[in-house]
Amino acid sequence: MKVADALVTALADLGVGHVFGVYGSGNAWIIDQFHREKRTQFVHTITEACAGYAAEAYQKVGNPIGVALATSGPGATNLVTPIANCFYDSVPCLFLTGNSPLGFQRPNETVRQIGFQEAPIVDLVKPIVKAAEVLRDPDRLLSTVERLLQTARTGRPGPVLLDLPSDVQQKEIGYRKPELKDPSPSEPENEADISRFVRAFLAAFREAKRPLVLVGGGARSVPVEQLRELYDKTEIPFLPTWNALDLVPRDWAAFGGTFGTYGCGVGRNFALQQADLVLALGTRISGRHTGGQVDLFARSAKVFWVDVDPGVVGPGNHPFSLDRVEKLQCNLRTFLPWLLNSLVRMKKSVARWQWEAEVANWKVSYNATVENADGEPDPPGINPYRFTKLLSDVAPANAIITSECGGQATIVHAAFAVRTGQRLFSSHGHSPMGAGLGYGIGAAFGAPDRPVLCTVGDGGLAASLADLQTAAIHRNALRNLIVFVYNNRIYGITKQFQVDKLESRFIACGPDPESGYAAPDFVGVAERLGLHATKIDARGIFPIARKLESAISSGGPAVYDVRMDNWHTYAPRISRFDQPLEEATPSLSEDDFLINLNHAEPLPGWQERRR
Repeated sequence: MKVADALVTALADLGVGHVFGVYGSGNAWIIDQFHREKRTQFVHTITEACAGYAAEAYQKVGNPIGVALATSGPGATNLVTPIANCFYDSVPCLFLTGNSPLGFQRPNETVRQIGFQEAPIVDLVKPIVKAAEVLRDPDRLLSTVERLLQTARTGRPGPVLLDLPSDVQQKEIGYRKPELKDPSPSEPENEADISRFVRAFLAAFREAKRPLVLVGGGARSVPVEQLRELYDKTEIPFLPTWNALDLVPRDWAAFGGTFGTYGCGVGRNFALQQADLVLALGTRISGRHTGGQVDLFARSAKVFWVDVDPGVVGPGNHPFSLDRVEKLQCNLRTFLPWLLNSLVRMKKSVARWQWEAEVANWKVSYNATVENADGEPDPPGINPYRFTKLLSDVAPANAIITSECGGQATIVHAAFAVRTGQRLFSSHGHSPMGAGLGYGIGAAFGAPDRPVLCTVGDGGLAASLADLQTAAIHRNALRNLIVFVYNNRIYGITKQFQVDKLESRFIACGPDPESGYAAPDFVGVAERLGLHATKIDARGIFPIARKLESAISSGGPAVYDVRMDNWHTYAPRISRFDQPLEEATPSLSEDDFLINLNHAEPLPGWQERRR
């Protein structure tokens, strides 16, 4: 059996149902095997970027591994952005690239290039993968695939890459069925450190009056039943990151709001900034969480921070390295059962009861949908926050919701009220414009029995317009894919930045072509490709709700161009580097601000910063 044939057979034996990619001479031998191996379908996308995004989404909706395949040279380099997505958001994907024959590859860096479309893809991606290798020995194919997949899924997950020279692909090898082992901890856990950390947290919890739990995407590695048990035993409010909005859905009593610079819509960060104890689970506490004033994050709290990545919680590696932060490098699959076994249900103090009531009040009183309810885009536009709320109201209980980057993502993550059983995701660490359609395509292939509501910005869909043809080509397999274009006809978050920082000197943001950007005719393009497409621009709430219900029930693939003309207000948010998280823009009245900040003193200069 040739190496190329053995690779595809191995993927099928490992349960990989779909491989996404673009054909080229550098991977032709691999793709040819899909004619014979019917257990795995090769999904040809128009661009390699879409293939990478689709593989990422395919894994995120519940498949053990996502796989993307590209040819050599530009095909391989076009995968760099999807690879970075997977690296920063901890997604285990296998990226496969063809390359020039071994004898036609440059021997060292003094030689620029020898083979046609030769590119040193392994060297190029090393900073953004967990492992990358060139297959030089054909007989090591199967053991290499097993090892790479184990690496991708162990510890903090992430992408791996295997580069296959075209001559190596055609070598004959023996075959054996490979194994995909369960992920194991990256290193033995230090039980003494875990025990010490748990004892310190429990001592702090007994004294705490205002505790919170921050839940990040790393908590996806543990059964959701363990998160529920943690809440049942402690009744501490949970605040999810964007990566965990479906782990702590809004219909669960544990949900206490959101937090961060653009994630402060539900609760306006009042709970986080006044907590006296914070347990952070599986979150890297990024700049989008802390804002510019890192030392003021959760400024009244003792923080206990658990993450599997030593690069996150290791000594001195992170800006958030304060004396009041206790860190533990540990896999949550080990830590959480240990903590649960140590917890004893305690009688809550009056202060705890009051705190939970305050958190509940903040998440109802301050959310993005309510705070933006009175805004109107240019006629005949639709308020995107209200639209998103309507979409969440009519979304099926098992729906998958995918999102773009930029302003569109801030709206969806703030206003879509995720319910138990739904899945919501985007790219949060790298956040490339143009990923949204690929996410919808990959999710629809990966979960064919679930409706996929693919929300994209007009800028994002303009950047990935070619892959509407991918949806059209595979229309029979993508009947569960419905694309909603948040079409404000501008780069909205760019325009808001220019308003905030550059005295409204607009360039390269639309809607006029002279500015450098103009939204295409999405309906016209989609219809010419044979897709169902229509525009939604009605002002009435009930007509829009009926259209959404009809769109979802009718199935797809379909494109709905939702007109939100010139909307570029994303609120509440932290808009200045010197703002602490509780001072979100637009500012509340002084009285309301002081009433809500009743467990902490306003920071010096708060009145000046409001202006």
